Formats: sequence, C-alpha cells, structure tokens
Amino acid sequence: MVTVKVKIKNSYGLHLRPAKKLCQKVQDYPCEILMQVRGNYYNVKSMLQVLAAGVKPDEEIELICKGDEEETVLENLKIFIEEELCESIED
Repeated sequence: MVTVKVKIKNSYGLHLRPAKKLCQKVQDYPCEILMQVRGNYYNVKSMLQVLAAGVKPDEEIELICKGDEEETVLENLKIFIEEELCESIED
C-alpha cells in the first residue's frame, strides 16, 4: 500500500466533469484506488463515490493504492490530478 497527498488546484473542486475524467483514467489500473477526504474513504473507480466525497476547491485529498503496480499507478495519478485534470477544468 502506498499513499500520497494531492491538492485539488482549481476553483470548482471535483464536480461532475472532472470526476468523470478521473474515474475514466483509473478504470484500467490493476490496483484498488481510494481517496481519503475529511476522514472518509471513497473508491476512485466509482464516479458516484467521487462525487459523494464533495471535494472542494483547493482541498487536499490523500490517494491510497493497494495491489499490482501500486507505486507506478500512484505516481501517474498524482501527475494527472495536479496537471492534466486541473488544466482541463479551467478551459
């Protein structure tokens, strides 16, 4: 199991569009991916759970990966959230 904290750097949080992009990104990863938000855990492969987390603008989340290729998955996911996901939201 590996973890990393990531700040959601946009003025909208994880609303419908970025939640969909995030869930699509992780579907083919071979490990379990959770995020911890305000003490609660959510399955990142479930769009409903990502939306239910209610991640607010500039909020920090903790990503947790368990299983095959967990370190590589976590590194790729951190980059995706910090760079690609936040850039696409601002368009």
